[in-house]
Amino acid sequence: MLLTNFQFILFGEYKDYDADQERVMNIFKKFVENDMNVLPGTFQQLNPNFGLKPSDRIVFNNTKENFNIQIGLDAIQIQKNNPKLRAYNFIDELNNFIRLVKKTLKSLFELEEKFKLGTRISIIIENTYEREELGDLKQIFEKITVNAPGYNSEETFEWSFRFVKRNEINKEKISNEKINLVNEISRINGNLNSNGEVNEIDTIQVKHDINTLFDVNSERIDLLFADEFLNESKQIILSQKEELEVILFEK
Repeated sequence: MLLTNFQFILFGEYKDYDADQERVMNIFKKFVENDMNVLPGTFQQLNPNFGLKPSDRIVFNNTKENFNIQIGLDAIQIQKNNPKLRAYNFIDELNNFIRLVKKTLKSLFELEEKFKLGTRISIIIENTYEREELGDLKQIFEKITVNAPGYNSEETFEWSFRFVKRNEINKEKISNEKINLVNEISRINGNLNSNGEVNEIDTIQVKHDINTLFDVNSERIDLLFADEFLNESKQIILSQKEELEVILFEK
């Protein structure tokens, strides 16, 4: 794997969780209690739904492990980048990211008894493969889809396909929850800046996106809901990745 980007988003109304100094320090202390090595900071966010004045928001960074946690006006986002720096195991990295998300949410919900519940939840994994891992790119194009009129595998050097279906989760906390399963497969070429090093690439990028349906009036996503969603999403992502790589890696 050349590069993996992990992203988790908990949508909700978090405008009251601004960058007040006392709040920042309280969250920071709670993160430290839960063995999270981060440094606090702020960023400005402008959202017309909450007025025309930029709002100072909270961000926590870990530059060594390439992740950050942002508490925005309408979402809590956790992002982690994994450039190829060492021996890479996708399952281990996915498990590490899910543990990071669970620790973050646990800390926030422990800090405030009535922490605002979320209305929607999403996990997105984006894998950029090393060219040497893959089979013939032209054959991959032909296997994934019937050629579009006027385009063939010899001439088409960039392409992207998006597949979406709907599923349902039924667990202890999550009952009859409909989710969108999104896969995007793209051939990309150009320059990739990874860890300060610019490389020319011509390879495949795969994006997995699992998210609940939007329901602005349903503040239902608590710690247990998020925990079950993440566990279920992990199994779906691993299954989809395994099926896709049969096509991608075939020589």
